[in-house]
Amino acid sequence: MKIDYELVEGFRALSTKEQKSALADYAQSTFDVKLNKQKSFDNMLADLEAAVPAEEDKPELLIDSPEPEVLIKVGDVTITTDEFKIDADKVEIDAPVVDVVAQPLTPHQETIPILKASVSDSNESKPDMAWLDGFSPTIVLMGRSARSNGYYTCPWWIYDWIKKNPDWYKDPDQCPHYSARDTLKSLVYYIKRDGQVTVRETRNSSFDTFKF
Repeated sequence: MKIDYELVEGFRALSTKEQKSALADYAQSTFDVKLNKQKSFDNMLADLEAAVPAEEDKPELLIDSPEPEVLIKVGDVTITTDEFKIDADKVEIDAPVVDVVAQPLTPHQETIPILKASVSDSNESKPDMAWLDGFSPTIVLMGRSARSNGYYTCPWWIYDWIKKNPDWYKDPDQCPHYSARDTLKSLVYYIKRDGQVTVRETRNSSFDTFKF
């Protein structure tokens, strides 16, 4: 049985004592796990996660299914993917191409140019968020897998404040709701890490994606 993170995150809207009590009751009744209510809510959740490991999506493996052969044409020469090897360290993704590195093949083959990208400083236009140094998120993204960054079930009153304050991510401490500040900083953390973060607000269960 998996942890119902949507239910767990809903506990955060309660007072500190009530949210820890609700989490302890949920862990005891659902997983027969006894949590220490003297700990913080996040540490209690971490103990529950340790006792009930999350099931991750695993890619389907096809037995006896050979990899497709890919033909690459360079000038008048056509070769297959099993005739050469690309050095992955010399290829960087999502950056402008600035130079070419030659990857030698076996003696009877021609040399194929392997594109090497140089990453430019993509943070020049992004806000300075030095306060993120050493920060650890206090929320968990649901449904995260190799194909998805997942999403966070966001209390509607936090979502409303974000929508009313376009620069919310520059200084989450300006939020008048003290209990929401760590949540806001955690969302900034995930945007910084993944480029964006998706939330599902609890009033209408609608999804929204935030970026810098």
